[in-house]
Amino acid sequence: MSASPDADVSTIKISKQASNAMEELSSMAFAQEPLWQVDMASNTEMLSDVEYMRVVKVRECQSPPSLDVGNSRELEPVLAVSSESSRAVEYFEIRPISIIELLMDLEQWSLAFSNIVSKATLVGVLASTGVERHYDGTLQLFC
Repeated sequence: MSASPDADVSTIKISKQASNAMEELSSMAFAQEPLWQVDMASNTEMLSDVEYMRVVKVRECQSPPSLDVGNSRELEPVLAVSSESSRAVEYFEIRPISIIELLMDLEQWSLAFSNIVSKATLVGVLASTGVERHYDGTLQLFC
């Protein structure tokens, strides 16, 4: 199996995007007002889009960056982006490893999120421990 420099650069870009997303998710999980606003009618915490854009410094164009090394131009947005976010806590009687396996198995993941994902493909595993059922540090790329 051979590796190209372009594949290595793409892997680095994707890994950096994943790391940045995890940092953003972690900081959002612990944030309070003004990022999260309580809707008194439903007693639900809703994400303030304005505050989110200020905190994470979202650019005008919300298209994902091109990860293709040969293509240096950014993708142009086709449709306006809309978001809906809320924060709630639910408890499940399930072993923690079963949740991880659901998220790491393409078929289980596709079934669990079928209401928002119509089709998914595993493009590749970019990082893995190589140990079965040990997912710490594993990075999979779905499309």
